[in-house]
Amino acid sequence: MKFYKEIAKYYDQIAAQYGAHENAYDYVRATSNLKSFINGVFILEVGCGTGNLSIDLARSGYTVVGMDSSQEMLNEAKSKLTPDLNVKFYCQDIRDLDLPYKFETIIVYESVFALIHTRETFLVESYLLNDEEITESLRKLKAQLKAGGRLIIDIRNPRDPGRRLKFGKDLVYRVEVEQEGKNFLHITHMIEKNEKLLLKESVEKYIFPLEKFEIALEKAGFEIVGLEKHKEFFIAARK
Repeated sequence: MKFYKEIAKYYDQIAAQYGAHENAYDYVRATSNLKSFINGVFILEVGCGTGNLSIDLARSGYTVVGMDSSQEMLNEAKSKLTPDLNVKFYCQDIRDLDLPYKFETIIVYESVFALIHTRETFLVESYLLNDEEITESLRKLKAQLKAGGRLIIDIRNPRDPGRRLKFGKDLVYRVEVEQEGKNFLHITHMIEKNEKLLLKESVEKYIFPLEKFEIALEKAGFEIVGLEKHKEFFIAARK
């Protein structure tokens, strides 16, 4: 998943501006809502990006490991660390996940998996592009959990493609989404300055029904708890 390279240095600015409009990327609120579902104090955040949620969890007293496949995003995360924060960051792809720890809770927030709540149903969106990769990656997560540990995945509303979001000095961020067949999205993130393209990064994503994800979770050995907290989090507890 070679993504979030050039855009990494702009990510927090975009997230802050986007959050002001959509009540998204509110990591303090996310931490507060997560507390009632977190098992224990040792947490892995998968797809931690620039580290905002990991750091806020650490400020709340948790011991946190953040993992992301983008070294550029992790460089931004590490720049925020202070000596009082009990956080470590690792650059790994979820498909090759192998950390020297067992965790009590694993959180996937706005990253490798995201549940999308539409009017009709729930869909799952992932950077992993086939069923085999998804099941094997879930097995990797299960292997990193202590007995009785929890996997928590966030639920969000669909993005608003085509929106132009102003941020920084004369910068504009926008996203284009193209449907490719029934199960794939081609998503292009662009930053413009003074109406000229500054950078562009694209990624493919796989979308599929929640029921299919539930089957993959069960194949990987998770016991599904279900949807919780006003449909903000999906929890799968390890048996």
